[in-house]
Amino acid sequence: MLYGEGRKAIQKACLMKDADIRKIAHGVLERFFQRASFRKAEVRTELAFDGAPYVQVDAHFERHPQGDVRVQMKAMDAIRVKLMEEGDDRSVSLTIFADDDETCADDDEDDFAASPDSKN
Repeated sequence: MLYGEGRKAIQKACLMKDADIRKIAHGVLERFFQRASFRKAEVRTELAFDGAPYVQVDAHFERHPQGDVRVQMKAMDAIRVKLMEEGDDRSVSLTIFADDDETCADDDEDDFAASPDSKN
């Protein structure tokens, strides 16, 4: 969640609401990724390192979309073009999540715990 100056910058710069962008992103992603069992898009406004707002789109699939990464780039660009047609010139970032992605079975916080001998 964004607070203070960041939130004010977003409110001033953004013309479209995240819910409206979600509808656009959903339609674009369904068209580009028909075979990957697209499930949903989550959309939120974030601030870049320079303080400029951008749109983060998280695309959720049953299966990871196979093929060339250029398709993902084209989908991201298509979302941005639709936003620009609506007068919103923010950049777009697209992250892919899939139910069939493998997770690290070794992901355990104990691996990072300080040893009794350490002086941390």
